[in-house]
Amino acid sequence: MEEQLDTLIDAFLYYMAAECGVADNTLEAYSRDMARLRRFLILRLLPVGEVDMNDLIEFVIDLKEQGLEISTINRHVASMRMFFKFLAADGYIRRNPSALVNYPKMWRTLPDTLSVEEVDRLLSVKPRCPLDVRNVAIIDMLYATGARVSEVIGLMLGDVNLDFRFVRVTGKGSKQRVVPLGLAAADRVADYLENIRPRLARDHSGKEFFLTRTGRRLDRKSVWRIVRKVGVAADIRKHLSPHTLRHCFATHLVERGADLRSVQEMLGHASIATTQVYTHVDKDRLKAIHRRFHPRG
Repeated sequence: MEEQLDTLIDAFLYYMAAECGVADNTLEAYSRDMARLRRFLILRLLPVGEVDMNDLIEFVIDLKEQGLEISTINRHVASMRMFFKFLAADGYIRRNPSALVNYPKMWRTLPDTLSVEEVDRLLSVKPRCPLDVRNVAIIDMLYATGARVSEVIGLMLGDVNLDFRFVRVTGKGSKQRVVPLGLAAADRVADYLENIRPRLARDHSGKEFFLTRTGRRLDRKSVWRIVRKVGVAADIRKHLSPHTLRHCFATHLVERGADLRSVQEMLGHASIATTQVYTHVDKDRLKAIHRRFHPRG
């Protein structure tokens, strides 16, 4: 049984790589997902040809009981459905037992967000060296625009207009959007652009906006380290990452009455449903306030 299952999984992964041309990272994810499915089937002594829909629903429940995030479980379901679809199409099994297995509904959760006061503290860290000026400018850009870390490190000089205080952001699928830049953020970014970037620029620098100390484009890991470093200096005890600042951007806007369509456009969400998570955050905040202060809360 194990040998047959391994052969089928290998055939599936080869099909995904050779015929579907999936990226290496995607193939690795499929391989990890197949390893969990393999373990599940072997522990239950289930031959592939005898698996039914109830078995696969039990597999999904088992993933949930392992404490996996719902997004990870949904990816496993997608891999599982692709696997059984492949087996059915190539005649390894008579029917596809995964055809009616639905994706678990995404629950609305967010990582920690910072309060406005905590963000103020983060942005008030005093620079001790020229690179600190750049670091706080990056953090202010992340919070002021709600941009993803990949979008901020991808900014070019022509993307930032400090006269009109707008930033042109290139998001997923090379889609561009224009996001306003607040006055305080514009001043801090201008300080970096006028006083720090010329010191960092080299012949090979090109037109990248944010540069490393050697004049090259920053990478994601560098920005993660920068955010955490400034967070320590500001005594922020919560989990903090560049994406936290994106959530802060949206949460603080919604808390102050911004309409969802505007927030959706500034975040670059393709669907309003993705942005609606922030209405849940706001409701949770109101419930917490009610519980804390209402005499019968």
